[in-house]
Amino acid sequence: MLNHDETSRVRGTSNLVSSVLDLCGNDVPIIFMADTNIISQKVSVEDIFLSTESINNPLAGLVEFSDGDSPYTCCNEDPPTQFAMDRIAVTHGPVGLKDGGGQLHIRNLNGGASVQGDTIDTFLGNKGYVCNSQEEHAPIVALISYSSSELMQSQSLLRE
Repeated sequence: MLNHDETSRVRGTSNLVSSVLDLCGNDVPIIFMADTNIISQKVSVEDIFLSTESINNPLAGLVEFSDGDSPYTCCNEDPPTQFAMDRIAVTHGPVGLKDGGGQLHIRNLNGGASVQGDTIDTFLGNKGYVCNSQEEHAPIVALISYSSSELMQSQSLLRE
């Protein structure tokens, strides 16, 4: 089922898509961090957003970490970490530079549980759940880099 403007396979996301389009347009890098309510780690953020003939949806180009499955993050219940709801994704590819060379890349993703129902992976001193409420999601963190051929060209000119 599509939302009413056919920019997503998830109902209720039309306002999100139009707000991102109004605020960011299609020519800036986007970092997307959200509790998506996607239950399966096999469904990616890339699978839910679409462009149409009339709307060039900036979220249609989102890409998650390339190692495959999203971590299980929801929730602090018994059993824990049953759903892969929390996601971090970036626009991947040209982001409006004159030479079309800017890209965001997720270099590393930590947190959540790699196996459904397993314990939370700890990182950077993280101890896991913080509030200890049943609704709490496990924290995740991403190392994101930006590369630009314009930036690299200017750095090489500075070295010369």
